[in-house]
Amino acid sequence: MRYLKSSIRSLAPWILALLLLASVTVTTSAQAHLEYVSSTLWSDVRAVSVRGDTAYCAFANGLVVLQLTSGISPEEMSHLYLEGNGRDVHLHGEHVYVADGWGGLQIAQLEETAGLVWVGQYNTPDVVYGVEVQDTLAYLAAGESGLVIADVHIPAYPQYVGSYVTIGAAQKVSVKDSLAFVAIGDGGVEIVNIKNPDYPTLVSSYGFPGFTFAHDLHLEGAFLYLALGSGGLSILDVTNPAVPLERGTYNSPGKAEGIEVQGTRAYLADGYSGFEVIDVTNPDNPRLLGFHNTQQWGYQLCVEDTLVYVADGFGGLRIFDVTDAEHPRPLDSYETPDRAHGVHVRGSYAYVACGGTGLEVADVSQPADPTSIGQHDTDGFAMALQVDGDYAYLVTEAGGLQIFDIQDPSQPKPMGSLPTPHYSWAVAVRDTLAYVADGNSGLQIMSVADPTEPHLVGSYDTPGFAADLALDGSYAYVADKDGGLQILQVQDPSSPSYVSSYQDWGEPSGVQIIWPYAYVANGMRGLLILDISEPDNPKFEGSVDTPGLARDVSVEGHCAFVADGDSGVVAVNVHDPSLPVISGHYHSHLHAYAVDAAGDLLYVSDGSSLLTLRFQPTRVVYQAPESQTPELVQLYQNQPNPFNVYTNISFSVTHLEDGEEVPISLKIYNVQGQFIKTLLEGSVGPGVYQTTWAGRDTQGMLMKSGIYFCVLRAGSWQDSKKLVLLR
Repeated sequence: MRYLKSSIRSLAPWILALLLLASVTVTTSAQAHLEYVSSTLWSDVRAVSVRGDTAYCAFANGLVVLQLTSGISPEEMSHLYLEGNGRDVHLHGEHVYVADGWGGLQIAQLEETAGLVWVGQYNTPDVVYGVEVQDTLAYLAAGESGLVIADVHIPAYPQYVGSYVTIGAAQKVSVKDSLAFVAIGDGGVEIVNIKNPDYPTLVSSYGFPGFTFAHDLHLEGAFLYLALGSGGLSILDVTNPAVPLERGTYNSPGKAEGIEVQGTRAYLADGYSGFEVIDVTNPDNPRLLGFHNTQQWGYQLCVEDTLVYVADGFGGLRIFDVTDAEHPRPLDSYETPDRAHGVHVRGSYAYVACGGTGLEVADVSQPADPTSIGQHDTDGFAMALQVDGDYAYLVTEAGGLQIFDIQDPSQPKPMGSLPTPHYSWAVAVRDTLAYVADGNSGLQIMSVADPTEPHLVGSYDTPGFAADLALDGSYAYVADKDGGLQILQVQDPSSPSYVSSYQDWGEPSGVQIIWPYAYVANGMRGLLILDISEPDNPKFEGSVDTPGLARDVSVEGHCAFVADGDSGVVAVNVHDPSLPVISGHYHSHLHAYAVDAAGDLLYVSDGSSLLTLRFQPTRVVYQAPESQTPELVQLYQNQPNPFNVYTNISFSVTHLEDGEEVPISLKIYNVQGQFIKTLLEGSVGPGVYQTTWAGRDTQGMLMKSGIYFCVLRAGSWQDSKKLVLLR
């Protein structure tokens, strides 16, 4: 009965949404989807927990178990891909509990022969940032959902028990006896009575002034230690939980992200400043003992005896000896690639621009089991690359063009390089010329006839920031974040000239040409399609909102695949370029920067890894209700509904003579009748049409959860459908 009551409470928002839709007829549709195949080049370690000679690391992509041996760099024992974004890891009994971001609570087990094995999962309405397990209950810091309690006595089937909605987004949780201490971001800390886990109640709260953010906390005796971001370390006396009192503070030089306390020492993961060891013998006056920088960003740490294990983001796992607390000594480390930023697949190999670690090469001949086979450092942050013949042409943000001989992909060999005036973001190669999108310096054209000595041939300064480019015929199409799509004549590469441009309110970051169309990744305005059959007069053909920030696009057949930033990867059906429709979506782990499509496989550099997806298109079918008399124009219910990321809206036009068209408009309004966005406007002939709304207004701003109306007008005819957006 307890679980039944609790489940009803947790489902209340969905029940309300279903009641709102009870009077709406829903049409059937089948959606294409993007399916996970594999990933490699894992990076971004966010949390670590150590037991004996084994370290359990929460990566952005999942869980990695490392073997720890003194004097030897940690070695991977096993890894388990998880669908969310690893934020915290907790060991309890024989199971590993991972706070997996939007993947909820993930439960795994390390078996002697099989390695890591997935056991169970529990989803919450919001992101899970932290987890602690006591006895048979898991306490989850679940963002805007607050403190959520799940019964995990059967780990394969976690069950909802109770929850308490905190004043802010719950980040981490620590439990002692009948109290849960919850770090709640900019809301400070809340102390919750969990004696009855079905109905947790507030005991007290404590807020902090200024721009502080409670990332983590650790309870030690009568004191609560909080990592407060730019606010450093705060120590609260919680002897009386109803009246917490601040005793002392320590202003750290970085951004305090994680905290652990042993005895009279506090260990602080301090963001870009690595970590610090702090003497807390006197809680009123904590003082610095020692510190050490790390490679990237100290997120969390784990202390075992005299060793400190730091989850260092893109810097991997760092291990320090703190026997002498005033002089921490670096020991071993588990190195990972930097963030995967650009990708180009050629044959059996994927070549990846990996930020600070340069060029990485992976063998993808077996898509389900890719392996890293080669690497070479670059001068600067590797942004993008193109492979042509025996060479990889790579650009770095501050180092310009760098050329590698890849005849042996396992041993890339540096050839020549050429600095550029500004930040190089993209490169395209044709014949003996390399064309570089060089930020504020526009287009740079270089001769690479001799790969050991590239030299400048010509340049053209575009109006804003040149972020990407594509070549077709004698034209270069430059995606300029401030100046729109710039079309340049490059028949004479020593003197490129302006032809025309197309600019709207977007920020073009990627472009691909499939004649006669230009497909533009247009920032907050999604995918833009232009008719460039007349290069001196590009015309708008179609567009579709995407849920995130469109950064790159790759077209294969009738599908355009958009690297959509924090949203992941979006598949858009462009069979009719004037009416592009979202047909699939995959939420990648960090930030989808680039995508390269090859057949039915997509290779995505998503910051945390090289991700391989398979696209499986399915024919979409729309079925009008049989009981309804056919109209000239029929508006169908959106799918899905309720929706969170995007929804597809379709309508049909019938009973027209050949060649006859009817003027239509399709617009979104809120419940107050205020205009939100125009989805379609123009004249159409007979047929079935579909478009997508990604929950944004005309300015690209995300709309709040609520009820919206889609209104279709065709001449004097009008119909509307109710849409429910649930964030």
